[in-house]
Amino acid sequence: WFDRAVADPTYPTPANAAANAGDCAAKAGLAARAEASWRLALATQPTHVQALAGMAALEAGRGRHLEARAFLERWLELNPNDLAALRLAAQVEDALGDNEAAARYRMRLQAASSATQRALPRHDGPADRHDPPSPRRLRRAPARGP
Repeated sequence: WFDRAVADPTYPTPANAAANAGDCAAKAGLAARAEASWRLALATQPTHVQALAGMAALEAGRGRHLEARAFLERWLELNPNDLAALRLAAQVEDALGDNEAAARYRMRLQAASSATQRALPRHDGPADRHDPPSPRRLRRAPARGP
């Protein structure tokens, strides 16, 4: 389906279709196909975060850390506080032997993680009146007759 969407010149978001095809290929263990799909997405839309993330992880997994770094830099330029990008960037810098850069990414990761935790709504437990009811507590109202 993704291939047909990418090939259709009237399809409104071919980069999304290509990036999704890359994700599916990666999950199926088809690295070459994933790479081709993500590169197609990036050729269509150079700032496609999903494709940048896929390529960064793929290159890091292949041990091609300089290439992974290049994709990570682009990804982080678009989303500077992305937790997954910061985590992978620290790992890549460790692999490249740049301990100072790795430490900077870990500090950014800690700060971004703390900010994310502060932004989440606070829950005081299941009785909190702001929590939605659990599905078990939801019951259908009995049908009323005319």
